[in-house]
Amino acid sequence: MKVFGDAAPKNGAMSLFMALLCLYLHGTAGAQPVRAHLQLEADSVVLGMPMKLRMQLTHPPGVWVGFPQKQDFEDFELVSRGLEESRQQGDSIIHSMEFWVRSFDIAPFQSVVLPYFYSQGNDTLQAYLQSDSLPFASRITDNPPTFRPHGELIPLQDPGSHLRLLLFWLAGLLMLMALLWILRKPLRRWWKLQALRREYRHILAQLQAIQAGAAHQAHCLYRLNQLWKSYADRQGSLGLKSFTTTELQAEMQQLPLLNTPSLPRLLQMVHKSDMAIYAGKKLRKKEIEQFIQLVQQYIEELYQAYRNELTV
Repeated sequence: MKVFGDAAPKNGAMSLFMALLCLYLHGTAGAQPVRAHLQLEADSVVLGMPMKLRMQLTHPPGVWVGFPQKQDFEDFELVSRGLEESRQQGDSIIHSMEFWVRSFDIAPFQSVVLPYFYSQGNDTLQAYLQSDSLPFASRITDNPPTFRPHGELIPLQDPGSHLRLLLFWLAGLLMLMALLWILRKPLRRWWKLQALRREYRHILAQLQAIQAGAAHQAHCLYRLNQLWKSYADRQGSLGLKSFTTTELQAEMQQLPLLNTPSLPRLLQMVHKSDMAIYAGKKLRKKEIEQFIQLVQQYIEELYQAYRNELTV
């Protein structure tokens, strides 16, 4: 006779914590009984800690007994399996095994239902060994505070502590809102200064790209004009009033924030660039470099003017 697979019990209602629990089944092959004996080799049960159990099966030599390969302990966890041995005593085969289980939840009353298979002629049949329902809650000792028996009520907590915590959070939130309200103007000014600084760095990067492509004269001059005009006319106030250089100069002079020391020389260079773009006049390389320097200087002056306006 050969016993195979894990020989631990399988059922959600199993109780593996019992001492000297005997299970009986009658009516197997040859009208010989298959007897199972489960023994808890510990004097007490501690939730969450492994418990050692020993199972002993007794059956006649002509009976083939097997247990399911995969066993579902549900509330119980199989930790490990230990020694397995078989011996023949008279006309019976005694097969014993050891295993360790643990549980984090246990009902006051439980029973063991052990499914197994046996051979009868050419057929393989399934049967169950079932025990009586016995009390186990009384066997629990040294119960850790984090574990509780199944069915035990959760202790109620005083809602006052939660209310105080909520009031502290609300007070902190109100203080934060008040602080933000007091500092709203400095924070708004700081945010605008950061945006102005990012825009200025972007303009300088564009100037470097234009200077790298200065070989294409007409394209370079056109981009320079567009760059400084878009930075100077941030609100679009010039509009259609500055088609020619003369009109542009007149309108720029009327805007105090845009009237910087380098503006007159810049406008003179803009007139030359217009002649190069629209009349086909060629400028010398030195004049283009001077134009780029004038644009950069004017943008720096505008940046300082915009920045001073925010800090006042």
